[in-house]
Amino acid sequence: MKSNHSMPKEEGLDHSLKLLSEGYQFIMNRRHMFHSNIFETTLLAEKAICLTGKEAAEIFYDNEKFKRKGAAPKRLQKTLFGEGGVQAMDGEAHHHRKAMFMSLMTKESLKEITVLTRKAWENAALKWEREDEIVYT
Repeated sequence: MKSNHSMPKEEGLDHSLKLLSEGYQFIMNRRHMFHSNIFETTLLAEKAICLTGKEAAEIFYDNEKFKRKGAAPKRLQKTLFGEGGVQAMDGEAHHHRKAMFMSLMTKESLKEITVLTRKAWENAALKWEREDEIVYT
C-alpha cells in the first residue's frame, strides 16, 4: 500500500485471476487485509474501487451519485451481466426492471423458484445420464 493514496491500493498489474479464484470472498479478503471498507484494485486492466458496508451500499444505490449505463466495460456486460441487464440501466428503466426482480424476492416466490430450479436441474441430469456426450452450445 502506497502512503500517497487516501485509500489502500492493491499493488500489481491486474487481479482478475484472483477474483476468479476467490469469487465472492475477493472483496472481503482485501477488506480484512487492508482493514478498510474501501480499496482500489485493478480488474480486467481497469481501475476498480471496491466498497463494503451499509454506508457504502447506501452511497452505491444513490442514483444521484452513480450512473450505471456505460459504467461496466462491454466485455463484462457480455459475459457477466448480459447485454441489456438491469446493472447497465438508469432512471425509469432501471427502477421498472429492479421492481420486477424485487417482486420475486418474497418467501413464497423464492420457494417456488427453488422448486422449479431443482426440478429443471433434476430433469436435465436425468437426460444427461442417458447421453453418450453432452455438448454445451
